[in-house]
Amino acid sequence: MLAEDRQVGSVERLIHLRRAPVVGSLRPELLSTLAEALRPRTLRHGESSCVEGEPVGAAQFLVEGRLHLGRGARTVGHAEAGTALGEIGVVARAPALVTATAETDALTLELVADACLDLIEDHFGILRHYLREVCGRIIDDWQRFPRGAPHVFKEARQPGEADLRDLDLVERIFQIRRQPLFRRASINALADLSRTVSEVHLDEGDHLWAEDEPARYVMLVLAGEARGRSRAGLELLAGPGWPLGAVESIAGRPRWYEAQVTRPLVALTAEIEVLFDVFEDNPDLALSFLSAIGRMSLQLSAELVDAAGAPPPEGAALDVSRIAPGPEEPEAHDQPRAPA
Repeated sequence: MLAEDRQVGSVERLIHLRRAPVVGSLRPELLSTLAEALRPRTLRHGESSCVEGEPVGAAQFLVEGRLHLGRGARTVGHAEAGTALGEIGVVARAPALVTATAETDALTLELVADACLDLIEDHFGILRHYLREVCGRIIDDWQRFPRGAPHVFKEARQPGEADLRDLDLVERIFQIRRQPLFRRASINALADLSRTVSEVHLDEGDHLWAEDEPARYVMLVLAGEARGRSRAGLELLAGPGWPLGAVESIAGRPRWYEAQVTRPLVALTAEIEVLFDVFEDNPDLALSFLSAIGRMSLQLSAELVDAAGAPPPEGAALDVSRIAPGPEEPEAHDQPRAPA
């Protein structure tokens, strides 16, 4: 039977979604909502579901067949039934740096990017789930780097002035708008966020938190610098534009490194549940944040794939959206980034 002749009923759609790494743990009613938006897509032998350098236009959940995943002339893996492709790429809105090509006729369940983003915007439960899962992946991938190999995330522009003090509402909006995480957000959404944050000024040597401490708040660094170190030997350096402590707070995990101020630091802080309240009231703000952390996740995955020096085991499930981030827009060099 040709793939295009196969009917994929609602129960089977749910089964395939349940196997997906990101969306699979959604609450049943939200997973059903997502399943209703899926459309079957047939890929003939040699046809590509995504192309290196082009935007990830859809998440694909492979039902039948086998795909070859390549980056340039290199094979980085093969996808078989049960593999999810592009779950993060569609929300990161970044071009793919791999090509997924059908080695056999294949059938996927496709969730196009616009439909995915509409569902995320309309259902805060899906949006919050995506935020938690992507942030959890950032932590997991970061911890896969070898001990003694420091990994640095720092925004690629000059640090701000460390003597910023007593910012009024308009100044807070201006400062937040400068940050890559919120560049696409509306002024009204930024005003709501600005009313909920607190301004803090910390001196060199000040201790922020210990490893394994509960993570209850986020710090958006405006100026200065903080260093994080974990017992596993990993390291981060957070400068202006970095949402310090955000990934573990959003993922609902404890602090996974200790943090200390290394240059006088100015930051805006928010309790995580207060931040979620603002996100629920301002979906565009949340989507902007989700897109930015999605690109961070892709970047980490790209470095891990490149560092491996060889493709993963034959048949290993590999999310093409996590291979590499690529720029989302001309100003993407302003995004928090890690050197190759």
